[in-house]
Amino acid sequence: MVAAAGAMAAGSGGAAAGAGGAAGAGGASGMMSLLGGSGGKSMAGANMIGSGITGIASGFATLQAASMQARQYKIQGIFQGLALSQEKLRGREQAVFLRKKFLDNLSSARASFANRGVSMGSGIGRQFAIQTLSTLQKDVQAAQLNSQAAQIQLRLDASQTRLAEKTARNMGIIKAAPQLVKGSKNLLTGFKSVKGAGSNSTQGK
Repeated sequence: MVAAAGAMAAGSGGAAAGAGGAAGAGGASGMMSLLGGSGGKSMAGANMIGSGITGIASGFATLQAASMQARQYKIQGIFQGLALSQEKLRGREQAVFLRKKFLDNLSSARASFANRGVSMGSGIGRQFAIQTLSTLQKDVQAAQLNSQAAQIQLRLDASQTRLAEKTARNMGIIKAAPQLVKGSKNLLTGFKSVKGAGSNSTQGK
């Protein structure tokens, strides 16, 4: 009877010890799961923060590259403007040169005719003056047309350069905006995830 009671007591103690061990094992497992979950959230949050920083950096890099490209177009436009001014000046100088050349030729012809005893008012003199003047007018007109064509081309190039400058800036903004927005979202999400993991870890303790 005593032996049976002892056996029953021993069995009850073993069962209790087993139950306690099971409970302890379960608690430890739950704690490890909790810690493991918080650690996972922290790691995921850190990854999101890193991704956000990378995205924001990429966005600013895109803006900087677009700004540099636009600056190059702006400098190119300045040189094109200078070339346009030089072409205008060249056209005027060429017209002055041709008129001066006409007067020099006319003066030389007058001296040559005078040596021959021929007056510039005579038929030969007038014919020479008319032909020389006609040639001058054609040369001046051709020079002006060439200069105007060059000026038109330079204006067109400058206009295209200004458009390219604006396009470069706008495309930089268009490309950078999604990168900045996505990077900012990832950064905020990461901070929230890390903060939430820290709160859960504190509450678990």
